[in-house]
Amino acid sequence: MKTYELIAPCHFGLEAVLKKEILDLGYEISQVEDGRVTFLGDGEAICRGNVFLRTAERVLLKAGSFRAETFEELFQGTRAVCWEEFIPEDGKFWVAKASSIKSKLFSPSDIQSVMKKAMVERMKQHYGVTWFPENGASFPLRVFLHKDIVTVGIDTSGDSLHRRGYRTLTSKAPITETLAAALIMLTLWNKERILVDPFCGSGTFPIEAAMIASDMAPGMNRSFLSEDWKHLIKRKSWYEVMDEANDRMDTEIKVDIQGYDADGDIVKAARQNAESAGVDHMIHFQQRPVSALSHPKNMDLSYPTRPTENVSRRRRIFRGFTRR
Repeated sequence: MKTYELIAPCHFGLEAVLKKEILDLGYEISQVEDGRVTFLGDGEAICRGNVFLRTAERVLLKAGSFRAETFEELFQGTRAVCWEEFIPEDGKFWVAKASSIKSKLFSPSDIQSVMKKAMVERMKQHYGVTWFPENGASFPLRVFLHKDIVTVGIDTSGDSLHRRGYRTLTSKAPITETLAAALIMLTLWNKERILVDPFCGSGTFPIEAAMIASDMAPGMNRSFLSEDWKHLIKRKSWYEVMDEANDRMDTEIKVDIQGYDADGDIVKAARQNAESAGVDHMIHFQQRPVSALSHPKNMDLSYPTRPTENVSRRRRIFRGFTRR
């Protein structure tokens, strides 16, 4: 199976958490940048990345990278990419998002328009047609320009990976699932310790903690755009990854996860979200103000003894995240 470069964007400051996740899945890291981690993998890696990564916002298939300081260079660089290796003749393709940092080209709409035209020219020449029906699978592009270097990725996920599928009811300004998971993973909490969220809102922190404790894959209850890319990823790969996710999951594990909130309606919503996620039996939700917070067990909030360098590293990550 062919090996690709895969780009996993994440929240700024959380690259180290995502990097560890990717390494734990068994893949080689090729580059770590602000807000994204690039790794090497085949079609199965696309499936596993989408299903198992908790802190990535999406998984992109890197199509190419080149330097462009003018729109002519952008056109020619885009045209030089072998789009026919990724997009079939009936594929629907467009530049869904373009971002530019410290680059001479900075207009997203112009970048999108020029790149679309260049892609059409390349594919017209390859397929020998003058018009594309674009009624097949979708191939949205995400483009990053940084210091005049253009990096092009094809979105394999579709909806952002923070959309696990369980959160149908939310409170005001809810935290994203990916960020909640990352913050939990930055702490030294594990399934043997108590977790109490005194302002649980719609239950994102307790639910993500329960999913981590039970090794429940965050993407096992949703679909992905690349499931329709049958020319690149065998359908068998998706089945095998889902079988792996089911084999790893242990929802019978005993944990002590508590979620409290003063708003009774939002506590009901949290319970419903937990039920949708399949972890409602692992979490105790209760309407309770923070002034009445208590627990029958001794809640040790101190850090267990760890090497100083590990604690220092976590502090640096937290400081970096706060600054952003």
